[in-house]
Amino acid sequence: PRRSGFVLNLGARVRCLEWAPNQDDDHQYLATSTLPEIQVGASNGASAYVPRPASPASIQIWRFATDNEGRMRHDTAPLLSTVLCTDWGDAKALKWCPSSRKPIETKKTRSLSLLAGVWADGGLRVLDIAVPRKSTTTTYLRIDSVAFTAHPPNTLFTALSWLSSTRLAASTANGCVAVFSIPSALSLYLDVPLRPELYTRIATGYILALTSCYPSHPSLILTSSTDGFPRLTDLSSLRPSSHEATVLAQRSRTTVDLIAWHEFSQAAITLDESLTPKALAIRRFFTSVNLGRGKAAGTALATSPCHPSILWGTTKGDVIALNPMARIRRPKIKPVHQTWFSHEYRRATPAEISDPSNPIGVHGLSRFTDGYKVEDVVRDFHPRRAYEGEKGASGNPTVHTLYEEETAVTALSWNPNVKCGGWAAAGCGDGLVRVEDLVPG
Repeated sequence: PRRSGFVLNLGARVRCLEWAPNQDDDHQYLATSTLPEIQVGASNGASAYVPRPASPASIQIWRFATDNEGRMRHDTAPLLSTVLCTDWGDAKALKWCPSSRKPIETKKTRSLSLLAGVWADGGLRVLDIAVPRKSTTTTYLRIDSVAFTAHPPNTLFTALSWLSSTRLAASTANGCVAVFSIPSALSLYLDVPLRPELYTRIATGYILALTSCYPSHPSLILTSSTDGFPRLTDLSSLRPSSHEATVLAQRSRTTVDLIAWHEFSQAAITLDESLTPKALAIRRFFTSVNLGRGKAAGTALATSPCHPSILWGTTKGDVIALNPMARIRRPKIKPVHQTWFSHEYRRATPAEISDPSNPIGVHGLSRFTDGYKVEDVVRDFHPRRAYEGEKGASGNPTVHTLYEEETAVTALSWNPNVKCGGWAAAGCGDGLVRVEDLVPG
């Protein structure tokens, strides 16, 4: 079947991909951010715990054309609509406000939504994004100040998630979670420090990932920290850090920075150290259901509010899709999955570097392979037994392999709009972004 898609080159390691919600017209918008190379001596301590000095960075917003049925128009190339230029360092996390609101629009511009982000300087900010309506050129906008900005005391923000159209939760490097109310913050004077309505410690270490169980359970949040425990916390409790309000799942032996909320199964989706995506139902959070198995460590994860299919990417460059519903309802069902594509990168050879007349391959070469069939998941995987040749052992002894950093899939995102719910975007370590309509035409 024919599918429409494009490949973008952002020029640096892709860090964030976020589709703008509530877009029902003939265009879809994708916000992207990259991770530039860190300068030597730029930080006076551990970069994960110390805010980085001010440095220029940008957020790119790409525009894609659609037809009346929500399919991607392959005859219209994507346009870099707007570039937001800042001095706050690179964007570590970006999240659009999921709720619709009455936009403030003019004849020349249209408002997309509120875009919240965590930047390398440790701050949390909310931007009101507006893009040109019918422009065919790129608009560059420099942002010096915003109406909503917050900095935690003696630490920095690490992740964020929207709880509703007006409330925002953000995690910190010291294991705390802060909840902000945007209307309350905007009602204060500019010289008054912004204070959260809730600030409590729920973990003993650096919180790597945070997401809310919106829209069915907006007061519940899911977190993953360096202590290895995925947590489910009820923010409506008087003491969110108590044992009655915070539940721990099975501990992972390695840190897991991927966790997502799956609305259709009412479960949290995460990846463990055994290359396995697993589901943690909120009513039985202390147990897990294995959904499949990858061939390398997981680096990206995405769920959709429009359908139950999930995507996860690996350091090997694979992007794998599966539907976890049957497996969650009946754990004895044999799981299956399908690889969307596989990305591979190789470095430039000495001959390519020394030949100035041939620019191809100077910065390395990348390739995509696709057309994979649905395959059964190998669950009885034992690398040591397979290496020793034991009878009945399955698996590849070279599964724990070190790949090129540019090969990894670093960001994934499903389009949250029902009209274009089959659109997916995948970013790689070499700066390539593959955007494709996965619904067969």
